[in-house]
Amino acid sequence: MNKLIDASKLDHINSALEESSWFFMENYLEDHLCDSLRESFVDKENLASFSKSKIGRGSKSSENSLIRNGLIRWIEDWNQNESLSELNKHLIKMMKSIGSYFRLPLKRFEAQFSIYSKGGFYNRHLDQHQNSRHRHISICLYLNDCEEGGELILYKKGSQSEVEKIIKPRKGTLVVFISKDIPHEVKLVESTRHSITSWFRDDETIPFV
Repeated sequence: MNKLIDASKLDHINSALEESSWFFMENYLEDHLCDSLRESFVDKENLASFSKSKIGRGSKSSENSLIRNGLIRWIEDWNQNESLSELNKHLIKMMKSIGSYFRLPLKRFEAQFSIYSKGGFYNRHLDQHQNSRHRHISICLYLNDCEEGGELILYKKGSQSEVEKIIKPRKGTLVVFISKDIPHEVKLVESTRHSITSWFRDDETIPFV
């Protein structure tokens, strides 16, 4: 397996975040690694370990199919296989690089596998919750080609309507953005969309919110 850690990539991420609050790169992960990561959580489409995605935080989180419709599973064991272990090392490097560059006290990250089947979507929102400011950086890695629908819409910083970028979910694509700055949404999915989403945080507890 080729190593993910590449200092030049991390430099590009930091520069883009400083300039526009978001970064996008196709073919960031190799196909074989994407396939291996998918196999880590999807075994013949066995979804028993997944739960319906929710909105809100902590005990106040709730299901709302009018706002979000998908399935998730939190990643709790990064050492269950080589691919997840390698991704874990890379996210640690990325977190330290961003934290140092922006002087953010980033301490940990949380991550989840996400599945949007046909009919799935997530309306426009910010990743940093109003009453919980611990999420600073959002990361999305696409693990398959979503042939129809499922685009990630990034809105301009401070805008609720002006589109900055439309990203087609393609295998190996990486998206990074500042959680409090970039409103975004997942458009209606017509074919299955697999991804890993992660957030760099400044707290030490693990509330999964």
